[in-house]
Amino acid sequence: MALPVLAGATALKGARLAARRPGTRELAALGAGAVAAAVSTAAVRALVRRGEPPAAVWAAYRIALAGVLVGSRQAAARATDRAVRHNGRR
Repeated sequence: MALPVLAGATALKGARLAARRPGTRELAALGAGAVAAAVSTAAVRALVRRGEPPAAVWAAYRIALAGVLVGSRQAAARATDRAVRHNGRR
């Protein structure tokens, strides 16, 4: 039931993205995200084919992924903060 909604949202987002013509860095980031999503989907399909993994495995995966995301955001924030201080704007 959610598939038509997701497809419509994806089409709308794609149309808006094409209309504003993103830069090279943004396109690279979008491409990296698409590749990561495809790899993640393939890995999960392989796990599911072997049999349903225990809930603890999924919980550990989600916790590890959240840790990576939080760590990368904090590192980016620290780098931005250092750059601002280096340029004497603070």
